Amino acid sequence: MASYELENTTADPNSIRTLNNILESINEIAEVSTPPQISFENDYGDAYTHSTEKHFSFSQMRDKTLRMVVPALEPPYVNYVNFTDAAVVDKGYGPGVVIEILKEIGNRLNLTYEEVDLLAGGAIMEYDRSVISDLTYPFQFEPTGIMIRSPEKYEDDTLLIVTEPFSWEVWVITAAVILFSGAIFLGMTQLLRKVYREMAVTPFESIWVFFSIFVQQGLPEQPRSWSCRVLVALWWLASITLSATFTGSLVALFAVDKTNLPFQNIEQLVKLVKQGRFEIVMDENSFTRTEMIARSKLPVYKDLWHEMNVNHKVKYVNGVARGVAFVRANPGYALLGPMATLNFYAYSDCKVILLNDGILPVYLSIPLVKHSIYSSYFSTKIREMVERGFTQKWIADYRSYVAMQKINECNSTTTGPKSYLDLKRAQGAFWVFLGGVGIGLLLFCGEFVFKFFRGKMKSHDLPTRTFEEMKLLICLCLLVGLSLAFRTQSTGVKGKLMCGSKPAVGVQLKLFDEDNGPDPDDVLDQKTTDEEGNFSLSGSSMELTPIDPELRIFHDCNDHGSPCQREWVIRIPAKYITNGPEVKEVMDLGVLNLEIELDNESRSCAH
Repeated sequence: MASYELENTTADPNSIRTLNNILESINEIAEVSTPPQISFENDYGDAYTHSTEKHFSFSQMRDKTLRMVVPALEPPYVNYVNFTDAAVVDKGYGPGVVIEILKEIGNRLNLTYEEVDLLAGGAIMEYDRSVISDLTYPFQFEPTGIMIRSPEKYEDDTLLIVTEPFSWEVWVITAAVILFSGAIFLGMTQLLRKVYREMAVTPFESIWVFFSIFVQQGLPEQPRSWSCRVLVALWWLASITLSATFTGSLVALFAVDKTNLPFQNIEQLVKLVKQGRFEIVMDENSFTRTEMIARSKLPVYKDLWHEMNVNHKVKYVNGVARGVAFVRANPGYALLGPMATLNFYAYSDCKVILLNDGILPVYLSIPLVKHSIYSSYFSTKIREMVERGFTQKWIADYRSYVAMQKINECNSTTTGPKSYLDLKRAQGAFWVFLGGVGIGLLLFCGEFVFKFFRGKMKSHDLPTRTFEEMKLLICLCLLVGLSLAFRTQSTGVKGKLMCGSKPAVGVQLKLFDEDNGPDPDDVLDQKTTDEEGNFSLSGSSMELTPIDPELRIFHDCNDHGSPCQREWVIRIPAKYITNGPEVKEVMDLGVLNLEIELDNESRSCAH
């Protein structure tokens, strides 16, 4: 067995282009010779494998050197290339499913692996590939996964506490049931008044009865008939159940950190691609999945191929690892790649997420040179390993190892969900309260206006003084409501930026109000650093909700010539927010070195 670790053949992007090129190169380089005819005594054969010659003696297969190509390091199939047990002890995890299979067969036949009689990787089984190579028995059934950047938690908290426990369908159905029940109650009371002297209600009062029950208010008058009482009693029961469900959902909402995904399946992703909100990212070293999308007859893949081919909404990267890094740094992109490989990246990185449902399922095999004497033996041994559950157990064990690493990393780099209900997430209840106050004041004024016009209709000689007093009262109520709603808030920040040992000159900075309420985001101030790297920004905004100021820094320091600019986002604490147009306390950031790489930084091309 070889004791050295092979060099990653994907280090040079020009060395490997597609998987078909690799298989063709294997067939061209290898010297294919037909083995001599031998007797069937002490031989090996299998009627279900791919080799042209079905019978070869073990002596012909033992103690040989097989040449192999490693197209890419893609866990869990190829983690690293080293056949020694010392490497497993040193790294703490195995070399991968494919390497383990080759290692097991190599131990049985005392083989040594060099380059290039076989492809050490998971190759998708296709007819075109079976023509130019021998494909072994499949060792894995794998769909194509969809990976995106982990979305932000709760982009808008304005009415979160009110609307999030129930979906909008529940709210709409509740309102419809209130109206429907009110109509039935109105008809029942009008008919029963002739028999049981039932309570008299207007259409508005009938609807208000069930609204009062829904918000746990009492009824000023109880119905007298059994039918109306049963209707109201069951409504009380339903209201209590609904309130308990609302409370339980609210507790679960703040006890569990929830993630809202922009889409749940391929159909929704294609819809977002059509709308220009998402683009596709794929590995340029393997076009098999691109060809599968192009050849598919399903409407959803036809639409996806049109967007990729005609509208060019696809980007290719050199390797799955770079694709994961690209998606991690850029929202609005979805990476399509091998499900198992993406699954391990998702397990090891908190900033990316993999959808549960896969697409375009395929079988994975290990290609050997055409007419290889090892094809039958490899296929049978791989089948035995699959039937014994070797591949699934190995992948499960490796997933557990990666999951443990993720837990350690995430616990040390991210904060857990809040254990209390802060004002930002509880503001919806206060907005409902303020809305009730506003509507109450409006109705209060409206009742006086209604009384005024009704009195004017009865007596046409209403004094002018009374009319002027009424207008003054209405204006006063409106002014009080507006003054309570809007207020001016201001903030400021200063500091100095360095790029290594030199001042960062001309760096663009913007002071934003990242408002999660109904008001749109505002640019409070924007400047560039001076010759010494110093900056000072301040601004104010009149808002309904407390402002959420943040400083955004766009720079090219230590970006290694990458496109666009690095974007830093620094949140300004609430203690530096002043009520009024003048800033009383400015936040001093001190000296910042832009060479530092932040975990949550991104790149911005338009700002």
